[in-house]
Amino acid sequence: MFLAIRVSMKNSSLIILFFFNALLRLSAQDDPLFTQYLINPQAINPAYVGSHDMLQATLLTRLQNIGAAQDFGAPSTSLLSASMPVSNYNLAFGINALRDNYAFNTTTELDAVLAYRIYSGKEKLSFGITAGFVNRSIDFSMLNIFDSGDSSFLAQQTGFKPTFGFGAYYITPNKYLGFSIPRLRDASVETSEGEAFKRQLYLTGGILIDHRRYSFLRIRPSFLFKYVENGRITIDLSGTAIFNDMIFAGLSVRNYSSINIFGQLQISRAFRAGYSVDLATSDIFENSYGTHEISLLIGLPLLHSHRLQTVYF
Repeated sequence: MFLAIRVSMKNSSLIILFFFNALLRLSAQDDPLFTQYLINPQAINPAYVGSHDMLQATLLTRLQNIGAAQDFGAPSTSLLSASMPVSNYNLAFGINALRDNYAFNTTTELDAVLAYRIYSGKEKLSFGITAGFVNRSIDFSMLNIFDSGDSSFLAQQTGFKPTFGFGAYYITPNKYLGFSIPRLRDASVETSEGEAFKRQLYLTGGILIDHRRYSFLRIRPSFLFKYVENGRITIDLSGTAIFNDMIFAGLSVRNYSSINIFGQLQISRAFRAGYSVDLATSDIFENSYGTHEISLLIGLPLLHSHRLQTVYF
């Protein structure tokens, strides 16, 4: 199969790099991983649902490597999550909706989440399950095809698979530890261009430290370990300074290939807005303006058992 993409000489090297990266994603695509994952652990661990006694909703949008593939636009991912506990039954319910666009590749995922919580004083241990589906489509009409008679590029290709996941989450007022496998079965979606969505394992944890001298300051170190079935490993180490429970400012390093800066502002007791930028340490994306995220966290006490509270993790 041959493709001819009409580009200017100025952008040709960027497009070659873009397609090389796209082929890597198509061969074994990872689930999107947000820099601000601590604002919404529910996306990777169903047991997080109901960790706070209120309706909690999160909206995250991520634009990757802006400027590095301008002919096709920056890869983008949007995620909407919502959850609410029902205290009388120690149960919590939630939903995740995700859409990921990358060149001619689009992924849509929808999951329902259920968690059961066990209390011991201020400690809480939760077990969660998730079920839903993932749909992946490839639209070759976005390309200028050299061999227009090649049947591989005559129609849009679509793959659909059900998904099932499991997670465990332990949380106290000043620490947490989570383990999850969002896809218990291999949810690979096969097309002519490869397959995606291998089974992935997550281990996360963090603590909240009150500064002994400055009462307005809290420190939140945390980590994320991710293992993909094909052997790829991601390690994310981060630290956040929290001022008067209103301003969250942090720095993280992911696989030593990017340095990520993030900040969040508690606009009111119910709303928090955030922004982050990832700066690649490799010169491969030297023409990129970085990866950017914006987030909105909403917390509302809908039931009598609910109460507004600051979300640290």
